[in-house]
Amino acid sequence: MTKFGSESTYEGSTVRFRTLMWDIKHNYGNIDRGLAMTLMKGHHQHDPNGNRIEAPPGEPGLQYEGDVTCPHRGGFPDTCRQGSADAKVTVNGEDLRIHWTLGRPCEWQGPWDEVLLDG
Repeated sequence: MTKFGSESTYEGSTVRFRTLMWDIKHNYGNIDRGLAMTLMKGHHQHDPNGNRIEAPPGEPGLQYEGDVTCPHRGGFPDTCRQGSADAKVTVNGEDLRIHWTLGRPCEWQGPWDEVLLDG
């Protein structure tokens, strides 16, 4: 995490990294291509103890704050700006198939783009 800073220097990066790591830990042994893509659509956070945090009922989702796996920076309502935080990538280690979106994965229509790396 030192490459990405700490909670005092880059709080958003820390929260996004921690959330994804807790998602992986909570789902260890069950992560397949579909679940990996679902995790990349996440609009929740995890606290340092691994507790899942959702936006309170009636409040805008945490994705509008940006510190989630699938951020929607720009306010509520907002438009997709096609930034690097919007694109997501998954890599399947079994067949070296790479899937990606060029926008927010939660808004992606149809199958993700993909490429198979020949070893």
